[in-house]
Amino acid sequence: MAVKVYLWSSLKKFTNDQDILTLEAKSIGELLGVLERDFPGLKPFLDGGISFAINGELSNPNSNELLPDGAEIYLMQKLKGG
Repeated sequence: MAVKVYLWSSLKKFTNDQDILTLEAKSIGELLGVLERDFPGLKPFLDGGISFAINGELSNPNSNELLPDGAEIYLMQKLKGG
């Protein structure tokens, strides 16, 4: 399943200057694996904690939630409550 992944601008240096990636992944867990494999410079950010929005809905990055085909996924710096 192809999904579009939108990155915050400071991550572009790890993705060949791309801030929108089209990747194949069926779940959040698989997507994280693809990002780490294809763009190893992202690993410290992914390991440090990020927030996901899938088609406009916040999601738990630790879940194995299935991704709908064509989903738009925004990676954001970890959101903190307060």
